[in-house]
Amino acid sequence: MRCLSNFLLALGLVLAGCESSDDGGTSAPNTAPSASGLTFAPKSAPVGQSVTVSGSLQFSDPDGNLSTLYIRFQNPDGTTTPASPTPIADAAGKTSGAVPFAFAVTPTLPGEYTVEMWLEDSAKSVSSTLSGTFTATDGAAGSAPTLSALSYAPQSGVVGTAVELTGTVKVADADSDAATWHAQVSPPSGAALPAVSGAITGGDAAFAVAFTPTAPGTYTLSVTAKDAAGNTSAAVTGTIDVTEGVTPGNSAPTVKGLTFEPTTADLGDSVNIAGSFTAEDVDGNLKSRFVRVKRPDGTSDAASSGLISGPSGQTSATITFTKSFDADAAGTYTVEVWASDTEDAESAVITGTIEVAAPSPIPTVDTLEFNPKVAKTTINAFVNGSLKWTDGDGDPATLETRIKQPDGTYAAEVSKPLINLASKNAGAAQFSFDFKATQVGEHQLQAFLKDEAGNSSNVLEGTISVTDGGTAANQAPVVSDLVLSDDTVTVGPNVYYAGSFDSSDADGDLATWLLVLKGPDGAVTKSLSGVIPGVSGETSVTVPFSTTLALTVPGAYTVEASVKDDDGATSNVATTTLTVEAVVPSAPTATLMEVTPTTAKTGLTVSYNGKVGFKDADGDVKTLRLRFRRPDLTWEPVAEFPIGSLVSKFAGSALFSLPYVAGTAGDYTVEGWIVDAAGKESNALQKTVTIGAPLIPNNELPTASALVVAPETAPVGTFVQLTGSFTAADLDGDLALRYVRVVAPNGDAFETTEAAIGGPVGALSTTVAVDYAFIPTALGVHTVEVWCEDAAGAASNVATAAFDVVPTLASAPILSSFSVPSIVATAGVQVNVGFLLNYVDDVTAAPTFQIRARRPDGTYAWVSENHTVVFSSANVSNDTFSQPYKPIMAGTHVIELWAIDDDGNSSNVVTDDLVVTGVPGPQNSVPLASALTFAPEAAFNGQATLVTGTLDVADVDENLATLHLRFKKPSGQGLTEQSFPLTLADPSG
Repeated sequence: MRCLSNFLLALGLVLAGCESSDDGGTSAPNTAPSASGLTFAPKSAPVGQSVTVSGSLQFSDPDGNLSTLYIRFQNPDGTTTPASPTPIADAAGKTSGAVPFAFAVTPTLPGEYTVEMWLEDSAKSVSSTLSGTFTATDGAAGSAPTLSALSYAPQSGVVGTAVELTGTVKVADADSDAATWHAQVSPPSGAALPAVSGAITGGDAAFAVAFTPTAPGTYTLSVTAKDAAGNTSAAVTGTIDVTEGVTPGNSAPTVKGLTFEPTTADLGDSVNIAGSFTAEDVDGNLKSRFVRVKRPDGTSDAASSGLISGPSGQTSATITFTKSFDADAAGTYTVEVWASDTEDAESAVITGTIEVAAPSPIPTVDTLEFNPKVAKTTINAFVNGSLKWTDGDGDPATLETRIKQPDGTYAAEVSKPLINLASKNAGAAQFSFDFKATQVGEHQLQAFLKDEAGNSSNVLEGTISVTDGGTAANQAPVVSDLVLSDDTVTVGPNVYYAGSFDSSDADGDLATWLLVLKGPDGAVTKSLSGVIPGVSGETSVTVPFSTTLALTVPGAYTVEASVKDDDGATSNVATTTLTVEAVVPSAPTATLMEVTPTTAKTGLTVSYNGKVGFKDADGDVKTLRLRFRRPDLTWEPVAEFPIGSLVSKFAGSALFSLPYVAGTAGDYTVEGWIVDAAGKESNALQKTVTIGAPLIPNNELPTASALVVAPETAPVGTFVQLTGSFTAADLDGDLALRYVRVVAPNGDAFETTEAAIGGPVGALSTTVAVDYAFIPTALGVHTVEVWCEDAAGAASNVATAAFDVVPTLASAPILSSFSVPSIVATAGVQVNVGFLLNYVDDVTAAPTFQIRARRPDGTYAWVSENHTVVFSSANVSNDTFSQPYKPIMAGTHVIELWAIDDDGNSSNVVTDDLVVTGVPGPQNSVPLASALTFAPEAAFNGQATLVTGTLDVADVDENLATLHLRFKKPSGQGLTEQSFPLTLADPSG
């Protein structure tokens, strides 16, 4: 079957613009003609439609005997249409010129055809073959062009003044037959102005249109394209803002009184300017203010602008502003401000300067704090402390510490690398080392910083007074008064137990402690150890301890405590009993419920996503059940969602995603509850979803796809800024909103963000930007979820991408949100000090904590040294723990806490105050509280709830005064504490 038929050749093949030659007689060997410069149009047509193709090629023939043009076609199915010869009229004697041609074709197959042409002279010599392509499209009407990337200027004008628009628009056409552009301007009201048009000569159409606006407002520019078959593209549009002309005699505003801070900065700083100036205008038509910053090299950033606030007609206004820039070069930065009025007349520019200096390369240190201040010869002293440092050029290397002895020699020289710093320009550094003095007298602790270039900071010094420790025979330490904060606990995966014991040593060389927990069968269940807290040389120290561990077997456990001194002598073993009771099986409790969206439209399939929080003493939750109640109070069938792998089945959240189509408008109730493995059901929680009538009949659901985000991984506990995009599509062209959230490996979701979908109105598909910030608190693969919603409230599917949270290699722990809950502490009386702490680290082993108190007189006392706390999460946790502390004086005690991980990295130091009152009477005792009951035990998130309850209290001193009450959030943070004065008929009960 022929793919091109009815082609008509030799439609006026007449040479044009040719040169003649007459060599005068002698014949020479014949030379073949040459051909070049093949052009023709159109280059496409629909299948089955007859079109006439016309064009030309250039030739050269020194013999002047050109005679014939040959044309043939290579068809899309691989066949070849035989060559067709066509005589060339008036060719005799012509040596060069153009050969025009025309032929009619009717393509019968869609696809690309190759058009081949060559020339022959009367001696049968032929030229090289020229070729071009012709495309047949499927469909009689062909494809209309499409336009994009409209660019034009100007985009504003003034009434009565001619506006001459020039611009370009990118043209795409599958048929490659786009022929003409058409441009038209429409005023704010009334009929459109006459359209203008022109030929398209390439991929971009250049156009021009002029008009004179007669009224102010927004004029609309509309550009379309039309192809050879008469198909017209969709229009692309832009606007021209037309204003009234400037009022004759208008006066420009003036500005004065520029002030701002800061006026100096360091190289590398992010500078945030805050300032003000005064703008005045005798015409009372102040409009806008402008601020920009000029760099030392004379370049400027884009000016920021804003409207001048105040009453209409004001002639003077004080303007406040902010402006930020990065000081990435040393020198003078110039701050420039000016103002404009409603006639766009601008004031002169007034300026101020900011000097940016390169930081000093030499580091500095200050605020040296350390312990102990006294020591004895032959007895090991644990020297520890901290200092603050700054380094302008950001290359700190090591913290150097040493002891200068009375004879001028140095001992205990320690160099500690400074790694994984939160900032390389300023920070705090901790140090610790052992020192056993051999000389009596004043020793100087010296500490300083070195940078990577070898520069040394100033040297800080502190005095350690060393006395003779003697040579008396070592005495073994003694342990007594081992007590637990609670001697009865319940089996579970994270059982907390704590307490303290007293240790004493006549030699004052207490060194380490060991605590062993043995199960009912005598086997060791848990061991804790640490360095004896306090100042070196103390003869009596109370050792606090606490830990969290899994206790799954009920029974009587034995707790054993012992200590060692510096010479390795071991104390006696003090013991007590910890009773572990079995858990009584109970039904789970539903604690919270979340559902999104809370509004939708009838007739749409909407995916309702959310979670139901729970707690269960048995840890055997199995299923989440969910159902809808219609506005007529009838129920839909129950849907079940298996509760899979969770971090804990004792407390957590069960997730769900349930598609549902609402048939009628009104308020629907979503009800959810938890069922455990024994079939016991929790209480049911409810949320309301409001269903409205559809905004668009027969609305099409939007879709979300092709989600891409960066970065794809980040360390745990670090700030993450996700950027990326996804494709949103809707056949109705009514895309409205996009949603983004991140879901942790355990199913908990971070905050969902919502934003409007921009782009052209009515677009059927658009690329939507993703911008989302969060701080991951758990290791593992997180899921980034996006979806979109149309104007009818219909939600799309959820598109996802993976984001991997990895450990931070060898980083220091990070402490935050530290607080010491308010308690009544009395000088001379031991109290249990509670700590609320947020902890982030990259390692899974438990950190050791250093906790000390700075007394009102500036001296220090250890609350706990090298204390181990097992948090509920190894890497990131909000937790509480407590330690005993006996203050010896009244006033404000500053509790300082820092952590040291397995790599030896020290965290930042966090502090809080503990207020201690005066010395008590000799008989005062601590009151006891027990048997707490309250109701309700569950509430809706965001709903005010009245909680009532009772608490049994007892005090042998009969001086009960105040009841303290606070709630702790699931995150571990405490809400505001409340206090209630107690007035009891029986003060002891």
